[in-house]
Amino acid sequence: MWIMMMFKNQKGIALLSLLFISGLLLTGCTKAKERFIISSDENGIICSAKSTFNDTIFYENRFQDSTIYYYAPLSKQENEELKKLIISLKLEKSIPKFELRPDSGTFIVVSDAVRFYEANYSIPSRNIKKILGMFRDVSFKMKPCKKVDDFWDVEGVTPPDNPVP
Repeated sequence: MWIMMMFKNQKGIALLSLLFISGLLLTGCTKAKERFIISSDENGIICSAKSTFNDTIFYENRFQDSTIYYYAPLSKQENEELKKLIISLKLEKSIPKFELRPDSGTFIVVSDAVRFYEANYSIPSRNIKKILGMFRDVSFKMKPCKKVDDFWDVEGVTPPDNPVP
């Protein structure tokens, strides 16, 4: 009954229309899930790490004949520090595409768009040094895990093949 009364006045119709339209806008505007992957070819092993800034870093090591996955839990403080470092990375100059180069790693950062950043290990920026130091420290907590099916779930990015001898 109150709906019928509401439709009798113009304000009720306008309010109902506004609520309907704002509901459509809110459901159509979902924020992209922020995440990153760093990948490098280290002595014939393709090593990659991934995080969605929850509480875990996942690792993928690709050998000639196999791929092994690991995870390492992050404390709340480590997770916040990692997020700050990746946000700082987004201030550096991006590169046009994902590619593995000798003596470097490539970051794939996904937030509002997919961007790529080179981590030159020969002359790393201060930010890259901090990120690599954090990965080194966290790697002591790595534990084997089952295959991470969505490890390379970045649109437009093809995961590297296992290395060849």
